[in-house]
Amino acid sequence: MRTLGPAIKVGITVIVALVGAYWAFMMLAKGSCAGEKKQITLHAYFKDATLLVEKYRVQIAGLNVGYITARGLNVRPPRKELIEAKRFAKITLALVKPVTIYSNAVIYKRSASLLGDFYLEIDPGTYEWVDSKGKRHVGEKLKDGDELRFVREASTTTAVVEQVSDLMPVIKGLVKDIRKFTRGPLNS
Repeated sequence: MRTLGPAIKVGITVIVALVGAYWAFMMLAKGSCAGEKKQITLHAYFKDATLLVEKYRVQIAGLNVGYITARGLNVRPPRKELIEAKRFAKITLALVKPVTIYSNAVIYKRSASLLGDFYLEIDPGTYEWVDSKGKRHVGEKLKDGDELRFVREASTTTAVVEQVSDLMPVIKGLVKDIRKFTRGPLNS
């Protein structure tokens, strides 16, 4: 009977540690908003939704305000001005903190770490703004089910490699021109 006491203490300690680790994982890794009541649902269309996973965080100014609720493929263009694109990923997100999002809001796909984790950052927009032509616009508040129209996606490694590949012939031509100038006689 004497050896049963330490075994019970160890068992209780292990259970408490597992519950604490689970709680910490749910609050920190997936965002502290995951268990809160949903206030408003919005969606946005991305060309590349790689590593945007359900329950990942949505932030405004570095603070968690929501999380991703669903991902899906939308083959038809969501708007007339995007007619040239063929495929979009529709990302649905829930904002659980009471925030006001205007029609000129911008959603960014941001890299959370060097390991490839991504999250969404929202610039909530403003009530009034002036465009590049000097025309004044009045925004409206987005309601449940509305679309975040302005999407900015992070550059992927593949896109950077393609851009460097496109620049290589230009760089080679510049190097040849520099060699011609440096090999010839210098005029004073």
